[in-house]
Amino acid sequence: MSGLSAVGGVLRNNKGEWILGYNRFLGKCFAATAELWDLLDGLFIVQKQGYNEFIIRSDNLKNVIYTSESKSGGSKMH
Repeated sequence: MSGLSAVGGVLRNNKGEWILGYNRFLGKCFAATAELWDLLDGLFIVQKQGYNEFIIRSDNLKNVIYTSESKSGGSKMH
């Protein structure tokens, strides 16, 4: 088990301008678990904001591939 973890991210428009930021304290967890929580939080926020098309940028390629292969509904991920 790793040390204390927190995650966060930003949403930007197509011009790269800041829309909103988010963060979450996770407590003790593995780094891979924290990466997945970060991705999940971002996806929930995108959905709540009503965006149907979006681009995910992450340094964890394995999570991005897994998430984009698991997509459902009318959202279009790149």
